[in-house]
Amino acid sequence: MRAVAIGLVVAACSSTAPPPIAQNTAAEQPEPLAPRPPLVDRQLDVGTLAPGAVRSTWELSIDGSNATLVETEQEAPGVVTLERADGATWTTASTRVQKAPVRTVGDHIALDFATATDSLFLRCWHRSLAVAGAGARRVPTPGVHPDCSDPGAWSPATLTRVDALVCGQGDALDDGQVAGLDGQRGSVDETLWRFAPAPGVELVEESDDCFQSTGLRLAR
Repeated sequence: MRAVAIGLVVAACSSTAPPPIAQNTAAEQPEPLAPRPPLVDRQLDVGTLAPGAVRSTWELSIDGSNATLVETEQEAPGVVTLERADGATWTTASTRVQKAPVRTVGDHIALDFATATDSLFLRCWHRSLAVAGAGARRVPTPGVHPDCSDPGAWSPATLTRVDALVCGQGDALDDGQVAGLDGQRGSVDETLWRFAPAPGVELVEESDDCFQSTGLRLAR
């Protein structure tokens, strides 16, 4: 299951003859650009109905025209509630690394990750997302009669804006499909990646007896 700015510099042409090529010394060479810090997306599956919890983390690094995606899956045994997730004992179950060229296609970025056994074609747009704070909990919606269809709400309810690179799979994906999916009123799309500066944005899925809720919050 489940920012970056690409600059385009255009040099103007001149009709006059270029000056002779001068010999550059090492001191005159421009410094190489430092790699950008990775952007992070995380998904957390917890609740009393599950025999164990799962935490999946994707780290996206973009360095010039190349991208690297590192996926790490961790597990925690026993019943792990959302309140106990940060203090749980997590064990890494698997790690996968994929690489892709970075392409600008119209209004979005295309990242086509592929290995000998798998592929992941992402189309990404820059978005401002409204997310809950780190450590926020999912609770029944205030003022609503208890109901198993209740999507829940965040406590505390205060949201903050985060700049993210929102990505989905496939060439058929368009800008309208990633717009407005903040996930605060049951509209969260679990098939999207929301890459934000570390520690990133976390998609929470909590499953209890009669309360199943999802939402986005800042990760820790």
